[in-house]
Amino acid sequence: MNKLTSIKIINTASGLCSEDEATKHVTAVFRTGKIKHQIYNRIEKTPLYENVYKADKRRCEDLFVFLERVVGEWESNYSVEVCDGYYWDCYLRYSDRSVRVIKGTVQPPPDGEEIERQIIKLVEFDEEPWIF
Repeated sequence: MNKLTSIKIINTASGLCSEDEATKHVTAVFRTGKIKHQIYNRIEKTPLYENVYKADKRRCEDLFVFLERVVGEWESNYSVEVCDGYYWDCYLRYSDRSVRVIKGTVQPPPDGEEIERQIIKLVEFDEEPWIF
């Protein structure tokens, strides 16, 4: 069976921001329990902030079981026309090395708020990630 091995969400602010202000969060959660969180501004290629966390494997597995139940119904694009706000890209990586990409703007995908809640509860983040 092709299992989901990781989820990576890139959330980028699209409004007016200063050059040094945080404008992008990259949050990657791996089924193994590893979580990587990075924060970028508009001008730097390297992250302003980066931290790697280790989550409880059981709780992480619960998240991935939930994800596998809901992401199969997701469409590839949840973008709505906005002038200001943010956009997100979600990368779902599977055990066969395939990657599914889902995009959106200010609205999360179905069950996105629950996914965000579960990710945030996995570890005590130094900086709360922007997810959906």
